[in-house]
Amino acid sequence: MRTLPPPWPADRLYACLEIDQFPAQALCAFLPSMRHEAFVVTRQDANSHKSTVWASSPAAKSMKVLPGTPLMEVRRRHPRVRIVGRRRRFETALVRELGAALSDFTPRFEVLASGSCLLDLIHTPSARRLPVAELVLAIREEVARRTNLAEIAVGVSRSRLIARMMAGLAGPNDIKICHPQEESQILSFMSTRFLPHLSPACREKLRRYGLQKVGQIRRIERSELIKRFGPEGEKLYCMARGIDFAPPVVLGTAPQAVYTLTRDINHIPSLKRCLHHVADRLCFYLENRRLLADRVMLKIQYTDRKTVQKTRKLGMYSHDVSTVFAVSCRLLDEVYRRRVALKSIRLQTRHCRPDRGQLSLFETGKEMKSRRFRKGIHAARQDHRFDILLSAGELGVSVSRRAKPLPEGKHGITIGDLFSCADTTGLSDWQRQKNVHIGTVAPPHPRDLHHLQRCFTFAEIVHTFNREPLVEDFLRIDRHGRAATLFSVKIHRAASQPRHPEAASGKAWMDRFVVAVAPLVESGRFYSFLIQLDAREHRSQAMLDYLLRTAARAARHHLDVHIEFPHPSWETEFVLRSLKDNGIGICNGNPRKTEANAPTEVLATTDKGYLRHSGCCHVPERLGERGGSRVVPHRCRHVYTDGEILENLGDQIGLSQKVHSLAVVYANLPPEAAVGNAIRNLRMWSRITEEARSSGNGQATGRSVARQRSP
Repeated sequence: MRTLPPPWPADRLYACLEIDQFPAQALCAFLPSMRHEAFVVTRQDANSHKSTVWASSPAAKSMKVLPGTPLMEVRRRHPRVRIVGRRRRFETALVRELGAALSDFTPRFEVLASGSCLLDLIHTPSARRLPVAELVLAIREEVARRTNLAEIAVGVSRSRLIARMMAGLAGPNDIKICHPQEESQILSFMSTRFLPHLSPACREKLRRYGLQKVGQIRRIERSELIKRFGPEGEKLYCMARGIDFAPPVVLGTAPQAVYTLTRDINHIPSLKRCLHHVADRLCFYLENRRLLADRVMLKIQYTDRKTVQKTRKLGMYSHDVSTVFAVSCRLLDEVYRRRVALKSIRLQTRHCRPDRGQLSLFETGKEMKSRRFRKGIHAARQDHRFDILLSAGELGVSVSRRAKPLPEGKHGITIGDLFSCADTTGLSDWQRQKNVHIGTVAPPHPRDLHHLQRCFTFAEIVHTFNREPLVEDFLRIDRHGRAATLFSVKIHRAASQPRHPEAASGKAWMDRFVVAVAPLVESGRFYSFLIQLDAREHRSQAMLDYLLRTAARAARHHLDVHIEFPHPSWETEFVLRSLKDNGIGICNGNPRKTEANAPTEVLATTDKGYLRHSGCCHVPERLGERGGSRVVPHRCRHVYTDGEILENLGDQIGLSQKVHSLAVVYANLPPEAAVGNAIRNLRMWSRITEEARSSGNGQATGRSVARQRSP
């Protein structure tokens, strides 16, 4: 009859395995040819005079070459000792092999990166089959066989701290066992150099104070230790009484997701869209690791480096995107009180538990459909390694099956029909490459913007000329606009064509527009304000001062302003110099001819150009003997001929060579005519530039286009 071994006389049993000179033994384990060779391992530059020995092989230790010895001294005294660099991949692989070997004896163990192993052997089948001495010997032999390690020291005790210290006290291939009721006596006579997790400064203080034994530390009061050793005084007080202060084994950092904004913004809808991306990343991380979160913490960082955070419970353990996003939105509304732009958004979960796959007993059909939908998205992201995959509905984008066209014009053609018939492939990409933005007047409803954005990267918002600007309108435009589309905004007629130019009134109107266009500014799609004067407005100093002061309100917020002067009296050197000195652009109204029936030169006062084609030529006509004049329409033609478009093209190319970016608008026309003219303009420009490049002339110029004009 087989007899059971005598039980361990305690309710705890810890065994610690210490691998001396772990980096060197890792090399010997994977490179058997170096097992009997004298070498040292360094983790620094071997050619530096400040480098020291990190680990020594058994043969090098027999030559008294210990860790901490300068490499220069090793080369001088022991020229045959080989110096090798640290191989981290060997150490990582060895740590994995140690874990695989120890898992055969107990499920509760931890392996540190330094090679130190701690096992909890109480209530394990191995502890019931073998005595403690035979058990730890079997563990050491099995680990040595599976990992090819030569020197393994083992310490056994019912205290984690004493087990570590006994392993440090044991020699190579030695076993030290501290039996119950002997811990206090053994710990008192243990040297302080075996105390783990102490800083070099603390060990130096222990040496200077003459504290060589742990029993000496035990006789010192707690307050005195904290006073002399600072935060480590508390650690010394506890370890002197057998309490282990080893850092806990972290299986992984707390699940979190961070979104760093490309631009500092304070637009709430845009921030919530970014927050939705963060919540999606966090939930994808939780689903991959089969974890459920109990609460979520939102941490935001402002532009001035200040941070604020707040935590809220989810109500139940979950990794659902909609649940986490809803709670995060409430946290953002509570936390974001300052009107300062944000720099980053962080979401972090607390108190996670494993997901056992348990479904709710009261799951509705809608919830089941949503769960299956999320499962499909998760599978697609795992297969194709997508960073984020969201539906348009989750992003808040309204998508219709059939685009609603604009009202029909006089010719019975709608914008939707025009785009369906015309081939607009590649036009938007060509505009972005050339930094030239050609477009038309924006439609009255923001939902119709996707028609124009199929080939145009610019739109002029003109409804603000007769209506007060509202933030809600620009929020809708920002929501339905593409990221590559730029917008200009026309200033209200009360500010651009006042009966009595008063600076206070103009500044008030400009302040309203600055506040209203904030969504476009924050999304980076604002181009400029447009102030269009009356065609009968003659040049006057009072009006010029009014325009400069009104535009200065927008310049304070680094927003561009362009002014269109229909009357030719404004085109003087003094006016142009005033606009240039104040950073105000000039809008070229084209076509427009002078009294001599000669085309005017396109002008630019800033690095942004602006050119408007209104479809009407205005010619000043003299009235009376005093030389007064009035502006009358020369011709009104909604559809430009090829010769007229080629003439406009020369002005556009000439202006593009003077500025950094150019905006060309076909305005005051029926929608279908404006779109047709703009598409033909784009095609002619792209064809001319391609011909110039193929002929070796480089870039087309205004003169080369003028030579191609029809007589």
